[in-house]
Amino acid sequence: MSTGLLEQRVNYPNTSYEYGYGSGGNADVDGDGRKEVDCSHLLHLMLKDAGYSIPYRSTAQLNIDSTHFESISQEAAQPGDIALWTDMSHTGVVESFAEPRIKGVFFGSQTSTGPKSARFGAGSGYWPMPNKYLRPKQEFRTTAQAIPSATASAPAAEPPKAKVRPTLNFEYPIRKASGQQYSEAEELFSLLSKESSGHYLLGNHGFWHGGVHFSEASSPQCVRQQPVRCIADGEVVAYRLNRDYLESNYTGSAQCTNLRYSSSFCLVRHEYYSPPNKATDANKDKQNSLVFYSLYMHLLPYEHYAAEEEKEPQRVKVVNGGWPARNLPKGELGSEVLGNIPSGTEFMILEERETTDGSYRFSRGRITKGKVGEKKEGDEVWFASLQNGQPIQNSAGKRRLQEVLPPERDRPGYWQGKVRATVSTLNGVKVRSAPSGDKGGPQVAPNQVLCPGSIVEFDSEKVIWLQLEDGKNYPMAECTFVPGQGGLKGEGTLPSTFWICVEDTGKGKMVNRESVVPNRFDFVATLKTAIKAGDPIGYMGLYETPTVAGGRTGKHQVHVEIFTGDAQLPAFLENQAKLEEGRKQLRLPAGTELADRSILNAKPSPLPANSYRLKREHVVPMDKSPIIKDSNGQEWYQVAVLENRQSIAGLVKKPTNASSGLEVISQYDLKKYGFRIVEEQNCNSDGFLDSDNMPAFFKELYNEIDSHGDANGEVSSKELKAALRDPALRERWSKLIALHPTEWQAKSSDTKWQRLNSLLKDNQELLRHEQERIDNLVFWDDAKLVGLKPLVHHFHPIAFIHQLKKYTLVSSGADYTVEDGKTALRIIYDKYGKDMAVIIERMYRDETAHFKSLQYVKCGTGGMEAFGEPPHYGWDSSFFSQHPDFTPTGIWEAFENKGMSGQGGNKQVTDKKKRFIVFPSVLGGMEYKAFYINKHNGNWARWHSTDTTIQATYKKHLENIKPRFVNEFEANKK
Repeated sequence: MSTGLLEQRVNYPNTSYEYGYGSGGNADVDGDGRKEVDCSHLLHLMLKDAGYSIPYRSTAQLNIDSTHFESISQEAAQPGDIALWTDMSHTGVVESFAEPRIKGVFFGSQTSTGPKSARFGAGSGYWPMPNKYLRPKQEFRTTAQAIPSATASAPAAEPPKAKVRPTLNFEYPIRKASGQQYSEAEELFSLLSKESSGHYLLGNHGFWHGGVHFSEASSPQCVRQQPVRCIADGEVVAYRLNRDYLESNYTGSAQCTNLRYSSSFCLVRHEYYSPPNKATDANKDKQNSLVFYSLYMHLLPYEHYAAEEEKEPQRVKVVNGGWPARNLPKGELGSEVLGNIPSGTEFMILEERETTDGSYRFSRGRITKGKVGEKKEGDEVWFASLQNGQPIQNSAGKRRLQEVLPPERDRPGYWQGKVRATVSTLNGVKVRSAPSGDKGGPQVAPNQVLCPGSIVEFDSEKVIWLQLEDGKNYPMAECTFVPGQGGLKGEGTLPSTFWICVEDTGKGKMVNRESVVPNRFDFVATLKTAIKAGDPIGYMGLYETPTVAGGRTGKHQVHVEIFTGDAQLPAFLENQAKLEEGRKQLRLPAGTELADRSILNAKPSPLPANSYRLKREHVVPMDKSPIIKDSNGQEWYQVAVLENRQSIAGLVKKPTNASSGLEVISQYDLKKYGFRIVEEQNCNSDGFLDSDNMPAFFKELYNEIDSHGDANGEVSSKELKAALRDPALRERWSKLIALHPTEWQAKSSDTKWQRLNSLLKDNQELLRHEQERIDNLVFWDDAKLVGLKPLVHHFHPIAFIHQLKKYTLVSSGADYTVEDGKTALRIIYDKYGKDMAVIIERMYRDETAHFKSLQYVKCGTGGMEAFGEPPHYGWDSSFFSQHPDFTPTGIWEAFENKGMSGQGGNKQVTDKKKRFIVFPSVLGGMEYKAFYINKHNGNWARWHSTDTTIQATYKKHLENIKPRFVNEFEANKK
């Protein structure tokens, strides 16, 4: 007998309904003409329409409801039965099965489409086979089946829509030593201000420089700890990997033989699409687009990924703290105690000295992790490291310090060579025979797949794109099986060699590349390998140069550059798609008057006593320009700008019509933000523009930078560095888009380098040395960049990334209640049992002041810090892939609560607000904790710290917290 559920599909076309977490299908909240409904509420509506009197059940509750539903085996399940994915919190109604039963189709409210059919099982790309099937009991079908209206028919075919392309994820190329991302461009500009060379537009001696340098002066962590990262999703199109450092000789001094440098580079092509326009007019779904490239030059050679000859300062970790840190070694004049050193603190040892009596050795250490008294990371202290020639110990005879070994370097995945990869897709990957032409071969035997976890090896240079049964092209390779885990599922035996899809990026990734051993070095390899924002590019390579005086200088560095040859650039800058989304700014034209405090008719006021008229155009952030009203109710923006090297504040009247010069602009209005093209049409140019032949606006800026230096009519690298520290000047020159010949194409014999001959005419040996390096560094012609001419537009990398990064909404939260916490915990209790519920309740009570802290009220958690980009903000994306309904909705900013600070855990941050992710439900936060605990084999204390000593303290602390909700659940069972 039919359950009657499938007949109700016509009542819920996705032209009238869309997905909405926690929504029951009763209201159109966002006003787009479609009511919001989630998967379990849609099922409830369909049950009701079919005549069942069954109360609403969430997916977790459906899993345990034996009163209203009977559990059906997969073999017995029929169309019309209910499918459950309990580990993915999803449900729907089975529409059909394929035979054998390894795939099928179901109807449900899907996150991306709303009520719609979707595939599950083999080949679905997302939904595995359901892990449970239910059938509603007929005894609860109290009324006749509701017959769908005669006018209700299958949804009409939707008109074709403009194809919406996904936008890119962006990340800055440098991360902090901890691995966390920098969240603000200002932090990166601050790092660049520490660099003595390698600035955007002008390099040393006034030569053209199309990128920026990060070195160990600003980012020492990128020598070994943290790799340089890819700035956006894209594909590697060319790279060169030195086996070892190249060497050059400058015979002006014996010291200058074997000068080491690296010509290793990685070039990535990116295809950017803005978010689609949400308008309902002709601009609906339009997107701005731009093809651009990112370049990373002077990367670490291959032999130095495992080599230890690059001697680094010793690093130590405090494992048994409690002894004093000082400003100077004990016994020296002015020596004072700064505070006791806590366990978990880490130092880089910079210097060692014996005390005058010889009883102690003191070490000067830079704090790399933790805090000592008032000293924080980056500060230096002295502490005893040896006593009577032996490692310093505590009163129990245990060592206080433990050496921290250098970390293994992450190896980039784009290197070509022998790849070892693990099958990652849940349903395994099809085993195929050899291809025929440009078409992939058929499965070797029916239903033959490699199970998840199977390990294969293949040659990345031999990956080819082949068309499969769905008409799409995929990267395929001939593989061999590595015995161990996994293996064959299906009929037949596994051939000695076979073909599989080796796609390792994106939602449909089939394998994860675990390692690669390169097989070719010191040449430009061309390829087409997918790479994601944040993936390792490499580490800073050493770059040694001779000095005119015959000395040697060197540092680890990376050159980062962004350029484009896309003819769409002008339209891209002008926001041709007319987007109004994203970060908002107020555009204030030159001549705008900033009114004084008299406008408000109120005293006292923090505003200036006199009005001011702007000398030039400015843009100011909307979120930092609060609106205030005068006594007549007129609204004014309170703004502050930097002009004439001073901060100027005042009021700007909020416009009431479009004729006002004041304008609110979107982050996609790059031209209105101040991004401007400056052209150098001379293909033989060695510098950046002739100072006598510049556009007027650039000449003005050029002279302003020079006027703050030596005012000699030329901007030097030193003056440009000083301008970098001046926010007002930097705001303008970092937005210049320079059309200029690339520095990576012309060899030293070309006309553009003739200036070098005159500059070094008195030092022919140094000239020869520089020409040799130029010839070894260029790569452009070998990279075979189709359709890309050497004359390209360059962006300041940091300004460009900042402008296109997804804007993170700072949410005010959902105002979660104690009852929300209790309801969510009940689901955890029913799903995972008492022990897990007790742990999570105690963790929540500790972190949320018993479900009453502001972080809990606004975020649904005790404060999970956002340290990455949306949608997952740095947290484990695999959890959100399994539970898309729990994807964070934004961030909330606040000062961190004390929590466990001062008890051996993380130190409380008191000098600035922190950013915390907002969950769409309390259950999402609790489910993440359950996921984390299971992932780490039940070691829930690891949530607080990876240090076992700190974990013990945390466990003891939590054991004193009463799990009142769980105790109540238990009492009600009896």
